[in-house]
Amino acid sequence: MAECIHDLDPVACGTCNPPLARPPVPELWGPWFTAGYGSECDGCGDGIRAGDTIRADGQGGYLCSDCGREEL
Repeated sequence: MAECIHDLDPVACGTCNPPLARPPVPELWGPWFTAGYGSECDGCGDGIRAGDTIRADGQGGYLCSDCGREEL
């Protein structure tokens, strides 16, 4: 498999494959957990604060509680 310039799988690289350009793949989503620090939701771009409930999107980013719902 070809790697991006950052030595990552191109699908997992947030720089080469910006989050908002990636379609959601619910089968890859991780379990819910409490965020330990602030970040940005890769689904909607809104801020994630420490203490928010989030989940991994399976593509190198995180989803807020609204975007991570399975009923899309």
